[in-house]
Amino acid sequence: MNEDLSSNQEILVFPDGVKLEPLTFRLGAITLLLVNIEQEPAPQNAGFNIRQTNAENGLNLDVLFVSSFKLYNESLDQLSRIIGYLQSNPVFEGPSLPNGVDQMVLDPAPLTIAGQNELWGALRVSCQPSVLYRLRIRTSPGRNEQNI
Repeated sequence: MNEDLSSNQEILVFPDGVKLEPLTFRLGAITLLLVNIEQEPAPQNAGFNIRQTNAENGLNLDVLFVSSFKLYNESLDQLSRIIGYLQSNPVFEGPSLPNGVDQMVLDPAPLTIAGQNELWGALRVSCQPSVLYRLRIRTSPGRNEQNI
């Protein structure tokens, strides 16, 4: 289950940017869908009014992995492989990252039933086997003015 996913990269796809209305998920693939972007909040220092000028905290991107296969159990199996891989490899570092990025960390971002209902309602599609992860992008102070 925790095998390297690079052997099956053709299974990971992005939505067709031309056909977003209505949103469709390719059958036989896991679609990565960016559902939210937010600035990482600066840490609060009790009793001090300190403003950070170099937002080394970075960005948080919420990425939805949607598994769409003909057989429901295959959708669950493929989603399980993604979860297993990300549990074993949550941190990405090194020269293969975009310029200015020091580290990327993927953490599960579980949704309540109400949250799932709201998300799938906003997407205007039927709920499918999926998992939401938060991608935390970390940059070094003074490097975040570069294009990521």
